[in-house]
Amino acid sequence: MSATAVVVADAGPLIHLEAYLKLPVPQRRLVRETILTFAKVHGQPAPDRA
Repeated sequence: MSATAVVVADAGPLIHLEAYLKLPVPQRRLVRETILTFAKVHGQPAPDRA
């Protein structure tokens, strides 16, 4: 693996953050709500079904 690949791999989350911050506010809200909804649905264990 080249040094460039390591730098790009390490910078990945920062690139995503920069792209997110460049979005217009309404689109950022939509992305935020989508992430929060996903976390809410998938972050809790399923209820027991007896």
